[in-house]
Amino acid sequence: MSRIPETLYIQAFAEIVAEIEAFKSAVYENPNLEVEEDFQRLRQKTFVFGHRQRRVEQRVGRGPATRAPRSEPGEQAAEQ
Repeated sequence: MSRIPETLYIQAFAEIVAEIEAFKSAVYENPNLEVEEDFQRLRQKTFVFGHRQRRVEQRVGRGPATRAPRSEPGEQAAEQ
């Protein structure tokens, strides 16, 4: 069995990346672009994953919107 040269893999990878970037640009230019069902599901899952990731980062305090520390119930009565 002959071995495929690494340069062919690199070239194929570059072509795939270019195709994905062109598709991404087309979707950004026209969000209502008709896409195949597989791509639509991928976009939805990617959005959901990103949304969940942002929520997790916010909860642990690494995100842009961090919560104020919680006070104990007795502390609120003492402040008033």
